[in-house]
Amino acid sequence: MRLTLVDTLSAIFFFTILAAVTELYVAGMETAAVLKTRLVMIPMMIFMGRPYGASRDWFFAMTKPTVPWSKPLNDGVAFLTFQLPVYGLTLWIVGAVVTEIGT
Repeated sequence: MRLTLVDTLSAIFFFTILAAVTELYVAGMETAAVLKTRLVMIPMMIFMGRPYGASRDWFFAMTKPTVPWSKPLNDGVAFLTFQLPVYGLTLWIVGAVVTEIGT
């Protein structure tokens, strides 16, 4: 239960802030679209928080990073392989166009 709570709250706080900044300033989405996407993502992060945490933990256990630069690399790969498809689908659901999603 503790891991579920930690993974879910971490996902909500971290990804809400990071994604909102990325959507606004990198993808150039309108503020209303960013708010809509963030509102849709919160229930998804509640549902996907622990599975993502478990996937990340498994990935770290399999790769066993030992040098300092490999831990952020593993985090990036774990994120891209698990969360990115979920995020892209969410953007599409709320009406983002392919060029916005691909940015």
